[in-house]
Amino acid sequence: MNVKMLRSSFAAVAGVAMVLFGAPDRAKAADAATPEPKAEESPIEVSIAIPWSFDEHREIWSHGSFHVLITNTSGQPQNIWKAWNSWGYYGLSFEVTDEHGKTWTVHKGEHIFGPDGPDYWTIDPHESLVIDVDYSSAEWEEGFPPSTKEPRIFTMRAIFEIKPDGASKKYSVWTGRVVSKVGTYTLYR
Repeated sequence: MNVKMLRSSFAAVAGVAMVLFGAPDRAKAADAATPEPKAEESPIEVSIAIPWSFDEHREIWSHGSFHVLITNTSGQPQNIWKAWNSWGYYGLSFEVTDEHGKTWTVHKGEHIFGPDGPDYWTIDPHESLVIDVDYSSAEWEEGFPPSTKEPRIFTMRAIFEIKPDGASKKYSVWTGRVVSKVGTYTLYR
């Protein structure tokens, strides 16, 4: 048998195999070899810390404060900008929906910084930073829901976001965006 006949016979056998068993799908083979990339989980979580009261409400008082926790869920220390400087001042905001379905973002308004420098906290693994949020402070632009004679019920979630820049890279400060669970709260005067 000559080489030409061998090639012809091999091609015929390969053609029959493709018909019987299906042609290889190169795209599927490539997908199987390369798993779908997963979204990177953040080593930081944010949560609003307002416990249930005796009457099964999560209470906020219009002239009081509540706490937000920034938690390091990783096994490594995490650096977080302090809120007094321009790098960390705008990091925390809130998405609020009132009893009428109106939704808005509560964030800090414009602030003029005097002497400003990069300063950060280091949160140890599996520990939290507690931030005291003054509900009635004028620093919150758009503001939280105003109080009325009767209690008001609204939903809220915290958003903690730090954008990367040269200083965050230089000082190994966490950057990213994390959002808390939505909670229902009762506002009292």
